[in-house]
Amino acid sequence: MPDWYNDRPPFEIGDLFYLEAFMRLQTCRQIGMSLGPIPWTAVHAYGVAAGLDALMLLVFEKVIAEMDSAFLEWCENERPKAEPATLPQPELEER
Repeated sequence: MPDWYNDRPPFEIGDLFYLEAFMRLQTCRQIGMSLGPIPWTAVHAYGVAAGLDALMLLVFEKVIAEMDSAFLEWCENERPKAEPATLPQPELEER
């Protein structure tokens, strides 16, 4: 097995809830020129639908926000750096 696999952090049973929620909430993010964050309204609604009490809802929102920040940072670092766009210039006839 590769080193990164063997060095992974321990997996707790409760982690699955957050991982599944994060994967489902990914579908709520806006995509334009770049990825946007998962909207707070979607995270909050997911937590309410999951039946989280007020305190756990705050924890859930913070955990998902941190996961999303790390994901967006990773995406930015993985994106190939594009060269500046240049438009072709028309050739001018000499007179």
